[in-house]
Amino acid sequence: MPETPKLRKWHFLFLGCALILLAAFLLYCNWRDLGLPTPLRPEHWIAVAAFVLGFLVLGVFVYRLTRRQVTIMLVGLVIVNVLALLGSTWIHRSYTAIVNLFASWAAIDVVDAAYMDQWRDLLLTPVIYALHAGLILLWGESLVMFLIRKPEDRPD
Repeated sequence: MPETPKLRKWHFLFLGCALILLAAFLLYCNWRDLGLPTPLRPEHWIAVAAFVLGFLVLGVFVYRLTRRQVTIMLVGLVIVNVLALLGSTWIHRSYTAIVNLFASWAAIDVVDAAYMDQWRDLLLTPVIYALHAGLILLWGESLVMFLIRKPEDRPD
C-alpha cells in the first residue's frame, strides 16, 4: 500500500510565508481598487484572515523544530525584530514618499495632506502593528519551545 507523504516542517514555513505575502498583496490590491479601508469590507477581512492564518502556520513550523533549530530561530527572530523596527521607523518618517510611490503605481492623481494622514492612520499603522505583534508572538512561542524542549526531542 502506498504511503501518504507527510508534511515536513519546511512545508509549514513555505505555506506561512506565502500566506503572509498573499495578505500583503491583497491589502495592496484592495487599497488600489477600493481605496482606504474605511469602513472595513469583506475584502479587507480576507487579507486579515490570510495574515493571521499565515502566522498560525508559522507557529506550527516553530512547534515542529528541534531544540537546536529553535535556538537558531530565537536568534534569527531577534535580528528580524530589530530590522523590522528600523524599517518601521524609516517608513513612519518617510511615509509621504511611500504614499506617492504607491499612488503613482495605482494611478491616483490627487494626494493631499489629509489623504496622507488618513493613509497613515488607516492603512500603514495597523499593518505595522500587526506585523510587529506577529513577530513578537513568534518570538515568544520560540522562547517557550526552547524552554520546554529537551535536546533529545524529535518533533518530526
